[in-house]
Amino acid sequence: MKQVLYDKKGSVFIENVPAPSCNKNEIIVKNKFSLLSSGTEKSMIDLMKKPLYKMALERKDLTKQVIKLAKETGVKKTLEIVKSRLDIWHLLGYSSCGTVVKVGDNIKNVGTGDLVACSGAGVANHAEYIAVPKNMFVKMLPDVKAQEGAFAGVGAIAMQSIRQLKPTLGETHVVIGLGLIGQLIAQLLKANGCRVIGIDTNKEKTQKPYIDLALNHSDIKKIKKFTNSIGCDGVIIAAATHANLVNDAFDMCRRKGRVILVGVCNLNIERSKIYKKNSNLRYLHLLDLDIMIQIMKVKILTILLDMSAGR
Repeated sequence: MKQVLYDKKGSVFIENVPAPSCNKNEIIVKNKFSLLSSGTEKSMIDLMKKPLYKMALERKDLTKQVIKLAKETGVKKTLEIVKSRLDIWHLLGYSSCGTVVKVGDNIKNVGTGDLVACSGAGVANHAEYIAVPKNMFVKMLPDVKAQEGAFAGVGAIAMQSIRQLKPTLGETHVVIGLGLIGQLIAQLLKANGCRVIGIDTNKEKTQKPYIDLALNHSDIKKIKKFTNSIGCDGVIIAAATHANLVNDAFDMCRRKGRVILVGVCNLNIERSKIYKKNSNLRYLHLLDLDIMIQIMKVKILTILLDMSAGR
């Protein structure tokens, strides 16, 4: 089968690889559509293009793991492990939709020929066939098309971030990073009766009818003015960057404000900023089947398609 991969040089290519096998807790799906998440996938590819020392500076979390491994197994062994990890091909994609062609013995809720939406990094890849665990797919409703189903993973992430934030009518919330997920989050917040402040370096992404205040950087003064010097009720970070956005988010918030981290950013957190306002920082939890089912029911996927079509 054909699959999209990228290597240690950041080169993207299509390769013929063996089709996945099916264990008793999985299904095999023949993809009809897989979603290209440009922000997430581009950041992964761009990171691989950089020399090791720059990768180490940007991914300090992984650097700490390497240092710990070196202390435990020695520098030579660690270098061999790191080199082997860089030399392998890496998978792309995390949201797709397709037809079930094989069902594991422990799977009871779908059969061959059913259309399913799939989600998960390393699972819902850009490939002809994928093996999907039982908690990472959902059977499509009859009136949802396969092209819409490919957005399930992205829609689930947006929905879960809203659930973590728990917005209420009349609140003001900031969305940092207006890519595919950020745009959907902003629309859900607006539909929930909230005022939305959108921040993105791309000015075009901020010029949307559901954005009440458009900013191209973390302008604390403008946010304070917009909220009558109180601060916003919450911030969702949906950007993939190595900037220290979490501390900026705390500065934007009112006392007891909520910060939800969806994207990838620097986590060098200043504790004083949390304690000063008694802020609440939450990471996005893993997705499950229930969340994906809810997405199908409320038709969030249709919002995405309307947005991409400019309607």
